[in-house]
Amino acid sequence: MLAALSGLGLGLTSWSMAKRVGEFHAAHRRDVFAFDTRGESLFEFAGRKVSFENDRTDTTNQKLIVRYGDDVLRLHVTIPGVQQLPGLVPHNDWLRVMRFGLMSGRTMEEFKRDLGNSPDLPDRLAIVTKTPLPGSDPASYGEIMMKHWTCLLYTSPSPRD
Repeated sequence: MLAALSGLGLGLTSWSMAKRVGEFHAAHRRDVFAFDTRGESLFEFAGRKVSFENDRTDTTNQKLIVRYGDDVLRLHVTIPGVQQLPGLVPHNDWLRVMRFGLMSGRTMEEFKRDLGNSPDLPDRLAIVTKTPLPGSDPASYGEIMMKHWTCLLYTSPSPRD
């Protein structure tokens, strides 16, 4: 009898707690963001031309020049790639260029369709770089020693700014 009453009490309190948790999450929606990786070295974002070009003036200290409208960013190439490959593919080991925005309420297909084409989906552009531990070989142990990587994030201004 005591076990049955305890089980009934546990069931009622569990149901009550689950109901309260559900009401909380319904009232406090969580924003979900999605990312779309870009691979082109020339495209337009927020009405500005974005370009990536290799600076080959110093072969021992390679740079990637990023132009966003009138702004210029010079990034140190931390893991050199095969320069004959198209777009940003030579930089895939250390660089990612992504557009991101609020995906909540959309499927991934709707998100990609609306990205840059819908006023209710403000998006941003992000450049993420990875620098392995200085002196490590990025093709071997430098690749697996993730805790020693330095990652930098460069973003476009918020559409609300």
